[in-house]
Amino acid sequence: MFACGNFHNHASKGNQTAYPWSQCIVAIGLLKKVQSRWACLPLDFRFYIMKKDILAKSVNVKRKGKAVSFKSKMEQAADMIKDVQAYYQKTVLVVTDSWFGNNGLWAPLKQGADGKYHLLSRI
Repeated sequence: MFACGNFHNHASKGNQTAYPWSQCIVAIGLLKKVQSRWACLPLDFRFYIMKKDILAKSVNVKRKGKAVSFKSKMEQAADMIKDVQAYYQKTVLVVTDSWFGNNGLWAPLKQGADGKYHLLSRI
């Protein structure tokens, strides 16, 4: 399977392995109110492949025939958010949990942003 590896599962319980063999996917979505409840409608996703696996060529590291370069989860998320903003040409409100609301995501977004992005986190 493409992009599988032993990734750390931060939500694992005592009777579960902390490093399952799985895919790690970074996804963004559109928050939309549907019948008085919030839903997240998927917009885009990327497979996260660890740098050590790319360097060791232990996984298929080609996308559309070209070699994939390493990007952190935050860099991948920022790239997808920038693509959405460029398409719609509107200010984007990024809503995250506390883990993504740190400078790891904000720093790649604010480079050249000129007020295109707002970040709401720690909710």
